[in-house]
Amino acid sequence: MKIAKALKQKNKIVAELKMLRERIEEYNSVISGNPRPYDITEIQVQLMTKMQELVSLKTRLAQANTLVYSKIFELSELKGLAKFYKDLEIKDGLSKDHRYDETQNYESELKVKQRDELVSELEARIEIIQDELDEFNALTEI
Repeated sequence: MKIAKALKQKNKIVAELKMLRERIEEYNSVISGNPRPYDITEIQVQLMTKMQELVSLKTRLAQANTLVYSKIFELSELKGLAKFYKDLEIKDGLSKDHRYDETQNYESELKVKQRDELVSELEARIEIIQDELDEFNALTEI
């Protein structure tokens, strides 16, 4: 199985685990005498089986990804940095600040245009790495 398909399978298993947990939560306690729509003991067995399946799949994915961990980690850090800069408030010039009753004159070393260009550069690098990882995931067997 290719990594791309394994990642889809992982998400499917995660959803199934969530559903099994919800059934245990919802149907563990019922009013005495009422029928129980699901056998909790059976669901617990299914839960443990699915959990082991997920652990096995995640392990195989992790082993396959050792070749591209640096790209995965770089991608994560670049996304965080891009978000940081996108959210960075830049005040430059006269502006009324909610902390002061009067207008303040702000100086910003990083200007809006510079920030926007930096974000564009980061996003371009993110796209390149994501494309490389997508190709790796589509071609690599686990």
